Amino acid sequence: MVRVQPELAKSVSFAHFNLLANEWALPGPFDAIFCRNVMIYLDKETQEKILRRFVPLLKPSGLLFTGHFENFS
Repeated sequence: MVRVQPELAKSVSFAHFNLLANEWALPGPFDAIFCRNVMIYLDKETQEKILRRFVPLLKPSGLLFTGHFENFS
């Protein structure tokens, strides 16, 4: 029910890949990373490993979006 302006849509790219892969061929840094409702299925050690790999991929003011059931404490 929501439409994105074509100008904005041109600047957005979506990709999916294996979070558990040893190498991530991602261009970064990103303004935002959306990783919603995925980490709840992984053990705490794997969650931490992935979160640490996200940090250098985000711009200093970048945002990480996760699901509200995910708990990283």
